[in-house]
Amino acid sequence: MAPTVRDVGGILQDVGGFGTYQKYLCFAVVGVISGLCSLTFATQLFSLVTPDHWCWNPELAALARQLPLPQEDTKKFSIPLVKERPLPWGEVESASYSQCQRFGGDLVGAYIGWVAAKRPHSHTPVTPGSGRPYPVRGCDQGWAYNHTFHTLTTENNWVCDSKWKPYAVHTAFWLGASLGAYVCGYMAKRFGRRLTLLLGMLINVIGGVATLVSSGFILLMLSRFVAGLGHLTVNYLALFLVLELCDEEHRVIPLLVMIAAYTTGSLTAPWVARAVVSWWWLTLIITLLSGIVCFTLSWIIPESPWWMLTKGHHKDAVQLLQRIAKVNGKAPWKINQKLLEESCDFWTVNCGRQQICCLRSNSDSKNDLFDLKKIRCNSCRKQFIILNAIWILCSSCYFGKHYISLNLLATAFNTRSDPSSDFTSYWYSALIEIPIWILPFILQGSPKMSQAALILSLTSAASLGIAHALLPTGNIVTSVTTGLIDRLVVTVAYYTMLQRRWDVSIADRITSVTMEISTGLAVSTVPAVIFVGEYYHQMPSLWFGTVASVAAVLSFFLPVSIESAGDQLTRQKDSVQWLRQCLQSTQLRRISLLSRDSQNEDESQVVSALPYNLLEST
Repeated sequence: MAPTVRDVGGILQDVGGFGTYQKYLCFAVVGVISGLCSLTFATQLFSLVTPDHWCWNPELAALARQLPLPQEDTKKFSIPLVKERPLPWGEVESASYSQCQRFGGDLVGAYIGWVAAKRPHSHTPVTPGSGRPYPVRGCDQGWAYNHTFHTLTTENNWVCDSKWKPYAVHTAFWLGASLGAYVCGYMAKRFGRRLTLLLGMLINVIGGVATLVSSGFILLMLSRFVAGLGHLTVNYLALFLVLELCDEEHRVIPLLVMIAAYTTGSLTAPWVARAVVSWWWLTLIITLLSGIVCFTLSWIIPESPWWMLTKGHHKDAVQLLQRIAKVNGKAPWKINQKLLEESCDFWTVNCGRQQICCLRSNSDSKNDLFDLKKIRCNSCRKQFIILNAIWILCSSCYFGKHYISLNLLATAFNTRSDPSSDFTSYWYSALIEIPIWILPFILQGSPKMSQAALILSLTSAASLGIAHALLPTGNIVTSVTTGLIDRLVVTVAYYTMLQRRWDVSIADRITSVTMEISTGLAVSTVPAVIFVGEYYHQMPSLWFGTVASVAAVLSFFLPVSIESAGDQLTRQKDSVQWLRQCLQSTQLRRISLLSRDSQNEDESQVVSALPYNLLEST
């Protein structure tokens, strides 16, 4: 009787499915790069924070020094009040000092009138004799800022009529991430994972350096565009590279390391920002750290053996696998070179011709939302669109909640943004993610549990997001608690989709990296949503709550488990002898699972005769 795959085990089992080598890569590659991506994103957020500001006046500043007079008191007779609404259709809930207007006229007289009126919270000065109120004018002499942290926004005076500029810089970053995902996804398949990963990290360093030396809106936009080119791809590609070297039983561990490292980076960033008190020094530190990591990992990161096998670099792949076996303490690994070459040749010939069914693809398939020609079944095409639509919506909510997290405390206390308060809000929002570290273990190998977690988390995110937007002012504890739990459930939905979307064959993962162009484009709209919050501070929560509700509805139409025809075929025919017969047959290029009497297109399933992951077959 011919030995089966289960009897013989796979190549990964022979060299060590999760030994010392894989554990080292988990922490040295996935952990370091994921933490670094988290720090880079937090630096982007902190550098463009807009602190509380008001019109600066040299006459008023001289008066405050002479009396002396606290800064808060000078606002009471020199700056008018403006009314604020949390939502466009809501009632006025508060009034605060204008950030873009001031009273014109004699401010000494305004001060005397304020004192005579017994120092009220707000005083509108009037002209002696006529009794007319002082005219209101713009901040024609600049602004004063709450400088607990110096940002790009304050340095360039991107406030009032220019307050859209920080959000345009954020948008440029995500547009760069979208383009980089497409280019890097193509490069990963053409030139290898290692080169693409290192190039993405190098581009991040170049973008950081360009940001430090740039001045002016256009140059800073271009700098952040460059910095974003490798952001999405570097994080995901590092995970996929290590996943390719882990057996199926232990693939949950690299994902766990990624989640923990990203959370740890988010917890660390606020403390670093508090210590350096300037966007320039914060960016310099992260850029230097990125450069050091890029140089160090260039000596550590291996190429994917799977990629080398499919590209015909058999000797290099075997040498790497033998090195892995040695590090893992396994016996010297031996391989049937002829069978290996036949397998790779067969794969190379057939992979470009294969049509996808049941959401499975091969390494050269263009499976994105814009090219569905290779997905033959209508039902599979629909499921594929739903799967990626939910992923895009979850990504939009996840990164949107990072932006909202900055103003969580300011919104609850109904106060203006302050960098110190923003850092505290961001830290608590990251802290709430720690319980999610166990999520990969809970969902591993349980499609029903994954489906339930996705539906429950998205439904909760929709309810909490809308509830948080509609909360009246003054409910501080309720507002903070709702905001934190909302961040928690959105993160659960995001990582559930991440694990489900890429818990497929190794070949599908690299294709999914290319798919991130749609994710980047979706997230690039998030800054525009946050910008609306400059006028109605609860609109972003309402928007992302609505987005989560759409994703929740779509999740009900997602199948509990997605199985390819290739899986069914491999279970039925998993002997080494059967595989060799397929390889030796010049006529058998594909195996059709069509029943002869079925004419329904939805039942058409065409698959390659070779198992998807060469490293897990003999």
